[in-house]
Amino acid sequence: MKKIGIIGIGNIGSAIVRCVAPRSEFFLQHCDIDQALADALAEETGSKSVPLDRLLETSDIIVLAVKPQVLPSLYSRLSETTGKAWISMAAGITLDTLRTHLKATSIARIMPNIAASIGRSITAIAFTPQSDASFRADAEKLIGSFGTVFPLDEGLFGAFTAISGSAIAAVFQFLNGMALGGVKEGLSYRAALDIIAETCLSAVHLVKESGIHPEQLASQVCSPGGTAIEMIALLENRSFKGTLIDCIGAASRRSRTLEANVR
Repeated sequence: MKKIGIIGIGNIGSAIVRCVAPRSEFFLQHCDIDQALADALAEETGSKSVPLDRLLETSDIIVLAVKPQVLPSLYSRLSETTGKAWISMAAGITLDTLRTHLKATSIARIMPNIAASIGRSITAIAFTPQSDASFRADAEKLIGSFGTVFPLDEGLFGAFTAISGSAIAAVFQFLNGMALGGVKEGLSYRAALDIIAETCLSAVHLVKESGIHPEQLASQVCSPGGTAIEMIALLENRSFKGTLIDCIGAASRRSRTLEANVR
């Protein structure tokens, strides 16, 4: 059984522990600067809270779940650890940078989103060319325990960060805005939110299962002179799609800027 060590148990790190700990494929241990938090998570999940030195010594795969601004302060200690495979979720820190500072070759870079907390993240992953098949399989199995694995060229991580890691916040805003519209029309907020959330789920399933282009599905909903075309006309007049495209572009540019700044 492979030993997985997770350094850092913030929102995403702790979510991964909660999803992975019940699985029998891995032995899970973790550490954090907040020892009380680490101990509480171990008691909750059955994982093991250990000191950093112990984690580095005994883990087969080490997951770096710390903020990108924290990671450079750990490089000197981490680079002393040899023969390990590494998975980093530090935003903006490239595989080349990790390979240089960790003095290692088997490295994966991942980008999960907040839905990892319920095991429903979509997570991009890219590997160094030197990563062997065994590590790749273990890494994808680990990531699959908290959602869907999406192998991706590292050069597209900025776009992925925008359309998944960041865009999920826009989806929350969309849900809230639609629910508030329902409130304005007389529904309770809870009822309106439940309705629009289920509507979004049904729309997603229809897109995925039918394979029909979203534009075509929208046109099927719009009857002449009806309510749906009234809504779509207002959205088009206010550049709804153009605004979404610009939002993805802005987040992607910001991701690339941050990546350039932390090299």
